[in-house]
This record gives sequence, structure tokens and C-alpha cells, in this order.
Amino acid sequence: MDNKSRNKDLHNKMEIELKFLLEKLKENPHNTTLYGSLADIYFCMENYEKACSYARMDIEAGIQIIGSHASRSYRIIVSVLQIQQADFSHQEKILQKAIAVFPRLPDLYAEYALLFFRWGQYDKAECFFKQALQLAENYHDDEESIFLQQVTHTYLALGRIYEQKNDYNQAIEYYQKILEINKYDTTAFNPLYHLICSEDPVYCAAYLNSLYDKGNKEDLEFLIVNISNLQRGKVLAYYMQAHNRLLKEKKVDILSLESIGNYKNVQAAAVEKLQLDLPIVTGTAILLDDFTQVEPFLSYIPYTYKNILLRFYQKNADPFVLNDFTAYQNVFLYLLQANNETILLKYSPYVLDFDWRKILTIAGLLKDHGYFSFGAQLYQQILLLPYIENKKDIVYDLAYCCYKIQNYKLANQYFLQARTLGCDNKDLDTLILWSKQNLLSLVK
Repeated sequence: MDNKSRNKDLHNKMEIELKFLLEKLKENPHNTTLYGSLADIYFCMENYEKACSYARMDIEAGIQIIGSHASRSYRIIVSVLQIQQADFSHQEKILQKAIAVFPRLPDLYAEYALLFFRWGQYDKAECFFKQALQLAENYHDDEESIFLQQVTHTYLALGRIYEQKNDYNQAIEYYQKILEINKYDTTAFNPLYHLICSEDPVYCAAYLNSLYDKGNKEDLEFLIVNISNLQRGKVLAYYMQAHNRLLKEKKVDILSLESIGNYKNVQAAAVEKLQLDLPIVTGTAILLDDFTQVEPFLSYIPYTYKNILLRFYQKNADPFVLNDFTAYQNVFLYLLQANNETILLKYSPYVLDFDWRKILTIAGLLKDHGYFSFGAQLYQQILLLPYIENKKDIVYDLAYCCYKIQNYKLANQYFLQARTLGCDNKDLDTLILWSKQNLLSLVK
């Protein structure tokens, strides 16, 4: 049975169940025990108005079923308010009421924490997430809790909070907790690897070997696929070699060559086997950082990509024009994966040939990939240009880059400037507070 058929079958079953419940309620309008079930089924059928209506009726009628899902109606209302993007106070009010009725139920504290998390109030979110974890350790009440079945959501949120705080050790600890439950969870692996990838490759591999079995084919394939999406380098080479040894293969492909930094052969393979993959050919030519090795390939490359190489290697080459930007960005994305800061630092400034919107695109990519120092430099360059739109968001991004490189004095200055300009980013107030706290701790 395909998904469409299964969904239709499920919908039909819910229709039958709904009809049955409504008939029972018609027979006995005072049977308040039906309200919770009606709220549940309407919610599943995405009729949120009626789901909320019956959930409120169930709450007003008092706890009907001890030891089952008496808190379900509260959770339905909370979910509906989230879907409807209700204001913070409206959501908080129902959660506070729920916690007052079920003061030991960890699920509700986790929901409350998520509310603070979504609104950028990370300190309060951290407090309630930890309270939920503490309550779950010894929870034995009649009301059923599903918190531990979904505990990875809490670990992920805490990991992100600590990452925002620049407390990377704590962030890694929570991401690792998720991988200990499900080692193939990419939502935890990707940020964790992003935090450790700048360390010595020997350390990275040793750490990953504590979580994964390099003698297991599935583990190796998971690592290769996900690391290659983030970084091409020695750690990837290590696991590709382990994979080849395990399968007794002597496989040499583009990815293998990239991972060991053999850019000359990558370039040759890209020209011969990949029907001129221009970003790879151009990117590897830049990574070689030697024009004498690159010059023979110039005749193979179309003008736009050839112009990128000439601009990179020859100081007197013509500046880029608008039509060059797509090629420039494609090569830039390739260089980001190579994890070569020296080359990236040399290549990034050429974006200044373009207008401020294009510069902003590249600055955003640097920020998103963790090159905060380079990103800050470009944001500062943008702010020097005339006719800038949405200055408040650019100032915020500059402040964030300063914050991530732990220049808290500049971060605080720019965050305050962003607020003065009308920036309404949900994280702004918390980041201002943390910047001030870190400044004070440095003074002490």
C-alpha cells in the first residue's frame, strides 16, 4: 500500500471514529469523558478550531482519566497555538496553567522550554529543559510521560543554546548524547562535526572513533557521506582509506583525491572524466596556488572561469563584472569545502568587485560556514559603501560575527547599534546580555 492509500485509509478510519464519538455525545450530551477524544481526533484531522474547542471543554470539565492522557488536551491547545503562531503571552498562559495542574510532568516543562527557545529567550529555555530532564529521572506519576521517548529534541535544543553561548564543550556533550541514542542522526552529527573540524585531524578521527566503528561498513559510509558534505580533508581521507581497506578496494576517485589535497590530479580528472566540471577545475586551480601548474589548463576553460583564475593570479587583471558572479560564487562554494583558510582569505576579497548585494551574499556564506572573522571583514566593508538597504540586518550580522570570534566589546557595540536601527531579531536581547556578561567576566 502506497502513502496516498495509507493516508486515505487512515482518514476514513478517523471519519468513522469521529462519527461514532459524535453519536455517543448526542445520546448523552453530559458525557464529558468524550471531550478529550473528540479534541484528539479533530486535531489529527487538522480541524484545529474544533480541536481547541473540545480541548478547552475537557479542561473545564476537570481531569477525566487518571493515568492515561489527562494532559493531552493542554498539549493539543499548545500545538494549535504554535501552528497558528499565537503571541508569546497566549502560549505561556496555557503552559503555566498546565504545569500548575501537572507540576511533575516533564513533558510540559520541555514544551515551556521550547516556547522560550523559539522566542530567543535561551537562558529561560535552558533552565526549563534542565528541569524537564531532572523530573524525568525519577518520574513515577500516573499521568503518562513521553518525554524520554523524545529526549533528543531537548538535547538538540540545549546543544544549540550552548553553541550560541560559545560554550562549545557543553554543546558537543549534548550532540554526543543524541548520537549515543542514534549515531546516524544528522541533525546532531553535522553541528558536532562543525565544532570539532578545526581541531587536529588526529584528534577528530580519534573522537569520531569513540562513537563509530571504523570496521563497520554502514558507519564508514555514514561518516564519508556527511563529512564530505561539510569538509574535504584529512579526516575524510582517513575514513575513505578505512572503507577501501574494509572492502579490499583500490578506489581512487575525485573525492579521494580532494580529501588528500591532490588538486593537480583532481583538476586533470575534472577535465577528462567529468566533462569539464568548471567549479572543480577552477577551484582546484586556485587551491594549487601555483600559476605555472594552472596555465596549461586555461585553454580548456570558458572565458568567465578563466577570468576568475586570471583575477586570482594576476594583480593587473580586469576586475569582475556582474555576469561573473555566478561563476565566482560556484568556485567560492567549492573552496569553502576545501577548508583552506589561506586560500579562502586570498579569494574572498575579490568579491569587492561586485555590488553590495553580491558582497552580502558571500559574507552570509562565510558566516553560515563558521568563517566569522572573514565574514566580519566583509560586513564592515559593506557598511562603508553608499546606498545600503536593510542596514540594521547587516549591522546585526556583523555583531554576530564579532560575538562568535569572542570580540565581545565590538559585538555589544554593534548589537546595540542594530537595536537602535530597529532590528527585531529574536536573539538580539539575549546576545546583548551575553556580550555584556562576557565583557564583565573578562574584566574580572
